[in-house]
Amino acid sequence: MSCLVKIAPQNPDAYWIHIAANASTHGHTAPWQFQMQMAALVGEQHQVVGSTVNFSSDGSDTTWSAVAVTDDGRLVKVVIVFNAESYDLEQERSYREADPAYAVHEAWVRPLSDVIGIEVGKVGPRLNAFSQARQGEFNVGDVRLRFADGGVVELGFDQLAMPYQENRQNTDELFAAIRAQTGL
Repeated sequence: MSCLVKIAPQNPDAYWIHIAANASTHGHTAPWQFQMQMAALVGEQHQVVGSTVNFSSDGSDTTWSAVAVTDDGRLVKVVIVFNAESYDLEQERSYREADPAYAVHEAWVRPLSDVIGIEVGKVGPRLNAFSQARQGEFNVGDVRLRFADGGVVELGFDQLAMPYQENRQNTDELFAAIRAQTGL
């Protein structure tokens, strides 16, 4: 059984640019299937206020994963594995054959009001351009959310290992949005 999910925002160009920005990584734009999965969960009436996205390829498959927070206090998680090496939007557009097979491993949304705890497994100093610790600023990793029903969600980022400031800024926004929505 299937149902129709209609995404018809007032300003489609701005909406899809926003989804792409919150479903893509530094250097890789997410394939259309991943963006659509994210859009179906976010909905047309809401915006993403923080997200983190991971792209990895093992030589034969490509995994795209994202965790996002919406403006109405929901946590969205999407994980899709494509049966193609380094598969992103650029590759998708150049495919001459049928698109590669893919498997959706996770695609869900939960209210952040159900979060009862934030767990941080790693903390380290945030360094400036001269490799000196910034006063009062930290990088975090191995961050998990604990829900009232006992569920635990791994957010899937490690700021201590991030090479790009842009990625740390995105995860800072995600973490701040989670704290604002949960009060934790």
